Amino acid sequence: MERRREGPNADVLAPGETKRSVPTRFVLLGVAVLLLAVGLLFGEPVAAPAGSPELGVSPIVRRSIQEARSAPRQQVLAPGLEAPRARGTIVEDSFFSEILAREMPYAIYLPPGYETSGQRYPVLYALHGLAGYYAEWVDFGAVDVADSLFSNAKVPSFIMVFPQGDQSYWFNHPQGGDAWADYLTEEVVPLIDSRYRTIPRRAGRAIGGLSMGATGALQIALRRPDLFSVVGAHSPSFRTTPDADVFWFFSDPIYYRQYDPFVLVRTTRAAERLRIWLDVGDADPWRDRTEQFDALLTSRGIPHRFTIGQGEHEGTYWGARMADYLTFYGYALISPAGGPETLDPASVPPTRVPTRPPS
Repeated sequence: MERRREGPNADVLAPGETKRSVPTRFVLLGVAVLLLAVGLLFGEPVAAPAGSPELGVSPIVRRSIQEARSAPRQQVLAPGLEAPRARGTIVEDSFFSEILAREMPYAIYLPPGYETSGQRYPVLYALHGLAGYYAEWVDFGAVDVADSLFSNAKVPSFIMVFPQGDQSYWFNHPQGGDAWADYLTEEVVPLIDSRYRTIPRRAGRAIGGLSMGATGALQIALRRPDLFSVVGAHSPSFRTTPDADVFWFFSDPIYYRQYDPFVLVRTTRAAERLRIWLDVGDADPWRDRTEQFDALLTSRGIPHRFTIGQGEHEGTYWGARMADYLTFYGYALISPAGGPETLDPASVPPTRVPTRPPS
């Protein structure tokens, strides 16, 4: 993989620890860190510090794309994939977000041949999960898989954008908090369209995510079907009840209704304009809520894909399915209008087409 770094160094390490003189404090600190790590699956208490951004980038971004690419688990190509005939390009960069009032890193993957083809490409905006950062999809093999699929002409090529979302759930927070959805739709998307040869319309854009990013992808696509035509929700961590004890920005159920994917499906017709794929592991603790969302789409007569695979809510599940994910996006972005049933049936999981009419 050719790599090109642009802009400020995005590899920001977590702040160092201050040495304690009392041994018991080390024990307490260790216990706190352990509890935080265990709790990341469902979230930990997050409050907005007075006079500062809710969640600065520094504690979240642990390593660069280059380090993610060199992770040991990514050295072996997934079974069934051909060795790539050519490599794409990873660009790391950052920009100052006026909406978030801070510098935000991102990475972009340009498919093999981008620099010489002169053509425009569709784009997937790939959102990370709660315990991740912008390189998460790269961690789970997205670049290696894309190189194989695109260079061997197995899947139509597209650009992938990996934005940074901290632990925001990708929506605009209440009480004047950070507007994460607006940051993505009003800043990141226009920035990418202005700097790269994209197809700058909804038919050329997909949005997908893992865990928190899956829920974020759904709410953004359902609120902005004018920007996106395809959405993938991979192990979505739906929060359907007030979670003030977990995240302060989920404390107002009335406010959150305008971002809740369940409410958006019930109260708008946006889902009818989207090609949707949901998937979840059979041992995923969020499986029940994902099945409830599938049932809601079915009851509303919304064609979509829903698959339950073997696995839990973790990177090994997503990494094992990365080729399926990218194949779905590649064909969905070039398929004719009329719904996901028009896709190549050999390249994507079976479509669930509801038999009940919309209510």
